[in-house]
Amino acid sequence: MYLNHAIITDSRILIKDFHLSPNDAVHIFTGYVYDCNYFLVQDKNLIKEFPLKKYYNMKLIDLANEDVRIFLEKELNL
Repeated sequence: MYLNHAIITDSRILIKDFHLSPNDAVHIFTGYVYDCNYFLVQDKNLIKEFPLKKYYNMKLIDLANEDVRIFLEKELNL
């Protein structure tokens, strides 16, 4: 897969504003650009820093939380 330079460039805002790692910033911004419904994460620090208000269309799915995993299974009919 190729790198989308616009996503890489625009994700720098998340690095600056929310002090995210470059990998996390690209991960979040890619989900935002492609209008993803779910953002799967298992990183407690990222969950605390996640700019949820700005990216409200993505539901944050904390894979470390069993209740959240159960919710996801029901939501996706797994």
